[in-house]
Amino acid sequence: MGFPFSSWLFRIARNEIYDLHQKNKVNMVVSIENDGILNMISEIGASEKQDHQFLYLALEKLEENEIELIEMRFFENRAFKEIGEILDITENNAKVRTYRTLEKLKQILSHER
Repeated sequence: MGFPFSSWLFRIARNEIYDLHQKNKVNMVVSIENDGILNMISEIGASEKQDHQFLYLALEKLEENEIELIEMRFFENRAFKEIGEILDITENNAKVRTYRTLEKLKQILSHER
């Protein structure tokens, strides 16, 4: 279908992990790398000199599905087309959801300061 095999495999693994977490009532953890933070800061128009602690606190206020989008886009460097395939949504919907999440993140950051 024009998608890499890894997207399909990732989608299966993602669903299995979510099922396991829901069954065992376990919280998910996101690995945050500096490169991903810098990419996200650039995307939301924040300054690199701003305290990253505010960003971490803002990320904690997002919902799981929003964090998943941020993680795939900025920390796993996935294309919107691949994100759409993994989440079983269109590429355009993946873009819209990601940018809405970034707008929400901007709003949270503006209230934190």
